[in-house]
Amino acid sequence: MSAALFAVALLVQGTGLDVTATVDRARLTLGEQLTFTIQVRAQTTEAPRVELPSLAGFAVLGSREATEVSLEGSEGMTRAVVRALTLRAERSGMLFIGPVRVRLGSAVAATNPISIVVENAAAFPATTLTPLARALLAAARPPSRTDRVALTIVVPADTVRVGHQLDLLLAAWFPRAMRERQRRAPLLTLQTPEDVWAYPPSAPAAVVLSRQLQGQWMDLYAVHQVLFPLTAGRIVVPPA
Repeated sequence: MSAALFAVALLVQGTGLDVTATVDRARLTLGEQLTFTIQVRAQTTEAPRVELPSLAGFAVLGSREATEVSLEGSEGMTRAVVRALTLRAERSGMLFIGPVRVRLGSAVAATNPISIVVENAAAFPATTLTPLARALLAAARPPSRTDRVALTIVVPADTVRVGHQLDLLLAAWFPRAMRERQRRAPLLTLQTPEDVWAYPPSAPAAVVLSRQLQGQWMDLYAVHQVLFPLTAGRIVVPPA
C-alpha cells in the first residue's frame, strides 16, 4: 500500500517562484518517523535560498537534496530543487512544522505551517480513566438533587492554547436505588467538537466514583476524551 501525501501547504509570492511542503504522514505514534519534503521550482539561473522551518518536537535523522536544471523553450532556464528530511517524533500531542521560506532575489515564497498529531499509544487505555480524569471528577461540583440522573460536562479550565491538551469529561450521576434497578450499564455518548483533533473517548462500563449526598448514595459513570484545539476561537461542545 503506497503512502499518501498529507497536509500540502502552498503560498506563492513573486513571479516564477513556486514552493510546496508536504509530509507523508500527518498522524503517527511517539518515536515513529515521517518524511518532510520541500519542493522548489523557479525560472532562474540563480540557486534559490531555502530557509528551513521550526521543527520543535522532532529529531532530524537525515536529509537529502537533489537539483535539476533544464531549458524549457521560451520560458528559459528552470531550476527544480527537492529536499527531503526524515523526522522522528520526540514528543506526543499536536506538533507543528513551521513555514518554509524561499528567497530568490526580491521574490519570497512561504508555505503554511503543517500540523502533525503524535499519539502516545499507551497513554489513554479505552477501558479505564486516567488519574487526571479521576481527579477532575472528584473535584467537580456534585449534583444538587439526588432523585434524578444528573448530567454535566467537566473541563479543567475554560481557556486552552492551540495545540495543547484539553481534557473533556462527561459525568453522569445516578441515584444508586435507580441504578440497581437497571439491567445494564447506561450508554453515554460524548460528541467530539469541531476544529479539534481528539483521541477516541474512554468510557469505562463500571461505576468510577461514588458519593453520599443528602443521605443518599450517588454513583458516577463517565466518559473521558482528550482534545487538541486546531484553531483559535470558541470551542462548542455538542449536547451529550
